[in-house]
Amino acid sequence: MESTDVLTTTGLLAAAQNALIEAGYELVGTTIGQPSLYDRARLLQNPYSVVMVATFETWENLVNSWPDYQSATVESMSKFLRQGEAKAADCYLVLLTPSPVPISEVPIANRIRSDTSRLRKLLGTADDLRSISDVTKVIASLLPLSIPLGDGSGDSSLDALPRILEQHGVETSATKVVVDAFRANAPIMTRLHQFKHSL
Repeated sequence: MESTDVLTTTGLLAAAQNALIEAGYELVGTTIGQPSLYDRARLLQNPYSVVMVATFETWENLVNSWPDYQSATVESMSKFLRQGEAKAADCYLVLLTPSPVPISEVPIANRIRSDTSRLRKLLGTADDLRSISDVTKVIASLLPLSIPLGDGSGDSSLDALPRILEQHGVETSATKVVVDAFRANAPIMTRLHQFKHSL
């Protein structure tokens, strides 16, 4: 049965903000850039990353305006973050619209999704957002994983991972860093970066 949710920019923004706050992010009050940018956007951070969530009524608005939100986010990072701070390299721009992408503009949507210059982009359009609960799917990479790590009856798959990867030439100590970070719900890339520089 299809959802009858009527998606609005207000609802999308609230859903994304609530999911991020529940995951431990905090709102960052800012007036960097044009004040009107923040009518339909929020800047959030946790100890590891910074996220700007911006919503747009139409696909055309999104295409025309997303660079302004990217600039505001980068400017916020430069004001609030110290150089070398771990989360300075882990910043995201989430772009949400209840509007569909016209078939002729699918290549533009794909370019936005794959553009990692300055910030990583997560894009959610009517094609991805069938109901308000789909917002969490779009931002899933920003949320903690919630899967069981084993039944307590012996080795979990995580315990076996270092041995398995070692057979394929991956150093056991590096895999252990990844597994330990995962278990601690810590940023995996930051831990790997620290490990690399400790060698």
